[in-house]
Amino acid sequence: MSAKYLSAVLAAAFAFSSSAWADVVINTTRVVYKEDAKEVNVRMTNEGVRPLLVQSWLDDGRATESPENIDLPFMITPPVSRIDAKKGQTLRIAKLDNSLPKDRESIYYLNVLEVPPKAKGETGVNNKLQLAFRTRIKMFYRPNNLAIKPQDAAAKVSWAVEEGNLVAKNNTPYYLTFNMLKAGAVSAKPGMVAPFSSEKFAFENKAAKPASGTQLTYSYISDYGNDVEGNAKIN
Repeated sequence: MSAKYLSAVLAAAFAFSSSAWADVVINTTRVVYKEDAKEVNVRMTNEGVRPLLVQSWLDDGRATESPENIDLPFMITPPVSRIDAKKGQTLRIAKLDNSLPKDRESIYYLNVLEVPPKAKGETGVNNKLQLAFRTRIKMFYRPNNLAIKPQDAAAKVSWAVEEGNLVAKNNTPYYLTFNMLKAGAVSAKPGMVAPFSSEKFAFENKAAKPASGTQLTYSYISDYGNDVEGNAKIN
């Protein structure tokens, strides 16, 4: 795959970043890289009917940045591969150094870009539309010996209401991704909160002001991609 061709389809993929239409399926919805792991493996399968060229890389949250402009302490092997129809490929992600924080998780994103091979006789990238699809999932780097277990983190979050927002204060070393937040009868737009930080989640009804003591029902995504429900009280 030429650098010129890859750059062109990568640019197009930023406009078609949807796993719903992708033929390449990743065997997980998130990756957890534990500090003592030599490497982690991620399996990809081409569920389509034609061979595909696949490029894989990590980013640090800059979703539209080209891979060659992102310098991270990880290496992916192979970065580019061909996957035949109904066949698979294993990605190996290895840590290159020990420079990452040891008191909290760090977050990165695994990108898988699939591109149908150019038909024989094609000499350029502008003579035919090439649909490139990108799948992007979270990768959490998890140091050893964190203060609490990941399954206990959500219960440690404190909640408050501020100016039409539900405010989560995460006093744990883990990233928490909530996919459902409901204070009494009022829903808030869910999302992620970083370790040792606060995040605001807007109520669907901006005029809503759930009182202190209102029960909050939430659901967060576990290491295995499962929805885990819990309850808390608003301060």
